[in-house]
This record gives sequence, structure tokens and C-alpha cells, in this order.
Amino acid sequence: MSPETYLHSDIQDIMVTKPSFVLRRGSLLITALLLVLLAFAAWFKYPEFVLTPVALALPGAATPAGAGPQALYLALGTISAEQYAVVRPGQQVLLRINELGGAALTGRVVEVATLARQHQHRVVIAVVPPAGVQLHPSFSGSARIVLKQRSLLAKFLATND
Repeated sequence: MSPETYLHSDIQDIMVTKPSFVLRRGSLLITALLLVLLAFAAWFKYPEFVLTPVALALPGAATPAGAGPQALYLALGTISAEQYAVVRPGQQVLLRINELGGAALTGRVVEVATLARQHQHRVVIAVVPPAGVQLHPSFSGSARIVLKQRSLLAKFLATND
């Protein structure tokens, strides 16, 4: 048998043999998985937020108007000029208080004001502690100010909602 005939018969075998399931349906399966992943990324939303350290204070005569009668404490934090552009009164805040073992409290931004220090702004957060939680004005922690909800797909594509 000549080498040309031998190679020719090997090539014939390859061309006649049906492709396996992976070759026949693999691209369809991969496309379907990518579409499911894309749909999940468009559906799943997560909050964008600003982090700032805060210190608790008792509200006095200088309580901001939007604090409400139930706001027993105010949390005072400092944000940068870039963050000042996106933080507004009424935004939801999640506070973690160090002295309570990182216990989570909720609050709302009441006021954002300019400080005497350049490029710094004061954020005032009204905190209503849940029943049974004792706060003290010397407590400190961190605040996560929720800016907006954005889909994962929008984040990856860097679009603005």
C-alpha cells in the first residue's frame, strides 16, 4: 500500500466519522450558558455605597430639621469632595458600631454640609436604635451610605443608570 493511499484512507475516516456530542452540541450549550449568565448579570442588582467613619452624638438644639422626633442619636461623619457630589439627604445608611461588636443599625442621611477644612464635608445621619440597644454618644463605627442600586451588567459595561 502506498503512503498516499494510507494517508488518504486516514483522512477519509476522519471525514466520514460523525462528530461527537460535544462537537455537535457544545457550541449551543456554551451559547446557552453565556445567555443565562448575561441574564443573571442584568437581573442581579447590588448597592453602590460610600464608606465613612462616624461618631455618635446626642442631638441637641442644633438637630437638623429632617431628623424627626424618633432620632435619638446622630452619627457624624466626614466625606470627600467627590463623595459630596453623590451623597444626598434621605439616602439610606447602614451603620456598624464598634462598641456593639459590629452590630448593624440603620439610619438616613439628614444633612450634608461643607466643613472649614478644604475638600471635606460633614454628613449627618439620623439613627433610630432598635428596642433594647443602648447607645452612648462616645460610640464610633463606620457608615455605609447607599447611593443607588445598579445591575452587574451595567457595572461591567460601565453605563450610568
